[in-house]
Amino acid sequence: MQEIQDDILLAFNEGDEKTFSAVFKFYYREIFHFCDKLTGNTEEAKDITSRTFTSLFRLHKGFNTSVNIKAFLYITARNNSFNYLKSEKRSRNHQKQIADEQSRLPSLELDQSLDPS
Repeated sequence: MQEIQDDILLAFNEGDEKTFSAVFKFYYREIFHFCDKLTGNTEEAKDITSRTFTSLFRLHKGFNTSVNIKAFLYITARNNSFNYLKSEKRSRNHQKQIADEQSRLPSLELDQSLDPS
């Protein structure tokens, strides 16, 4: 199992952008594929992966090991993917409710007996 070297981890903890880039390259593909499998949407998986790494960068000081980084990435990616799926489900349910309501509305055709001409 390959892990991030200690010197890279130390520089990452200090907020070094080059080492963040190394961490990003090290884990990006793995996290992206995880998100893609969960969401079934490649474009959304890219966005979720980017947001996941943005969160990691903001919290860079709290990671002492590469195991901590990897766990954070997977947990954050999972939570973001589940949030996306919940949002999609709510959207589909809302659209279904609107369609159901529209199908219950009376026809908008003018009744010939009401025509004043």
